[in-house]
Amino acid sequence: MYRQNRNKKYLENLGQEENYCLTVDCYPGVDDEIFDLIKEIYKPDFVIKSEDVFYEKDELNKMMKPFLTENRVRGVIYYGKMDDFIDDIKLAQYQSLASHKGRVLIYGVGASYIHKGDTLIYCDLARWKIQLRYRKWMPNFKQDNDDEDVLKKIKRGFFIEQKQERNPLPLSEA
Repeated sequence: MYRQNRNKKYLENLGQEENYCLTVDCYPGVDDEIFDLIKEIYKPDFVIKSEDVFYEKDELNKMMKPFLTENRVRGVIYYGKMDDFIDDIKLAQYQSLASHKGRVLIYGVGASYIHKGDTLIYCDLARWKIQLRYRKWMPNFKQDNDDEDVLKKIKRGFFIEQKQERNPLPLSEA
């Protein structure tokens, strides 16, 4: 409880200036409860959700197909970078939006690709927590597969989504 109160006070005091950008970069699987809480406390004038800069689900599926074998459990580890799945045209559009006047909140997986913000927060999540969420309700990143076989969701997370952590946290030059 102490930590939550301390974090809440920190967020309340952020960006007392008229123009301030808060970037909250998240590990895949962090849910929107955090987003709602930050939005409620920080009270942004403008919000950018980073998942919008990624390719759409069908394109992502096509890009990931070589790494997701027909086997329910086994796959091929993806050694690329997160930005391999980002649409450069959309990214450029959202990077220009990040300089919006007022209190800006950039939130989600890969948010720091858009802009590092005046303050950058990273929300992490243990893999076993992600697996528990897959078992209960959570789909994979940018997918609507919440009813899919749990082992296939875990496989996609393990061989692709979670392997991106090997790359350092992306920081835009903006």
